[in-house]
Amino acid sequence: MKQVVAWGWVLSCGLAAAQELGSEIPDREPVTAPSAMRHEVPKPEPVPESPSASSRKSAASMSYGLMAGFQSTVVPSVPSSGGLVTQQVSGPYAPTVGMKFFLHDAIALLVELGTSIALDNGNVAVGFEGQLGVDVLFRSQQSALRPLLHLNAGLGKPLSGSGDVWMVHGAVGGGAEYFLSPQLSIAARATIGLPVLLANGRAVVLITTLSPSLMMTFYFDAPAGTESTN
Repeated sequence: MKQVVAWGWVLSCGLAAAQELGSEIPDREPVTAPSAMRHEVPKPEPVPESPSASSRKSAASMSYGLMAGFQSTVVPSVPSSGGLVTQQVSGPYAPTVGMKFFLHDAIALLVELGTSIALDNGNVAVGFEGQLGVDVLFRSQQSALRPLLHLNAGLGKPLSGSGDVWMVHGAVGGGAEYFLSPQLSIAARATIGLPVLLANGRAVVLITTLSPSLMMTFYFDAPAGTESTN
């Protein structure tokens, strides 16, 4: 019995001593790394939103298309005899085909070829002309209707029964191109030209007015990975 009491007294003394030691140890604050050692992950900058392909209503950079339509040019009429007629007449609306390539969202390069045939009392007159032109389009590719400035230069043969009559010219004008979709458009323009007629060893310079054209273009989008970032 005495041994049990003695062991209980020793155990109670040990617990009291342990409690006393625990109360003397101060609480430690959690250790944190120095501010210089902290590594903060930078937040990514917001990426500006770019117009998606679904919001595009017109052709864009690197798009190319096939054109077909009609155009007319006011030129001097040259009869089969080769003599020049003093008055100016409007040539027929010649069927025209060509290609159009967008170098930039607002700049397009055009190549056009037109031809016409006229019959007069059994005489056949043939005319054709090739043109190289540039369209400068206004508004963005999110607009379906885009006004344009047009410039071109051409070389051809006006309607004539003679094979030695040629014409070179330059023209400037304007119009608009309406995109039914990014792949299909209708364009109308009118230009003022400066043709030089070469016939019978003479050069005749004239200023024409209101040479209209109406063209439809079917566009193909640029291959993936070739679109301009402008």
